[in-house]
Amino acid sequence: MQKYLQEETMQAIEFDAHIENGLIHLPKKLQSWQAGKHVKVILLADDGADEKQIHPDIKSINSHAGKLKLSKEPLSFQDAIRNEWS
Repeated sequence: MQKYLQEETMQAIEFDAHIENGLIHLPKKLQSWQAGKHVKVILLADDGADEKQIHPDIKSINSHAGKLKLSKEPLSFQDAIRNEWS
């Protein structure tokens, strides 16, 4: 018996919102969009957004990625410093 996948088309919308008491409010122009229909919701959080608002002068550590040069293989170095205490 062969199974066929039902082709599913989806329409995506994007807007910024704040979660308040577990609720996400749709912008007025979207409140009647797909009214009464089942929708799939995917939430994406900008983890750095709040931190940037609180501390706007803090720079991201990501700018240093790949710039460090190691003098030893990391596991060998870790093993060596652990053995200093035994």
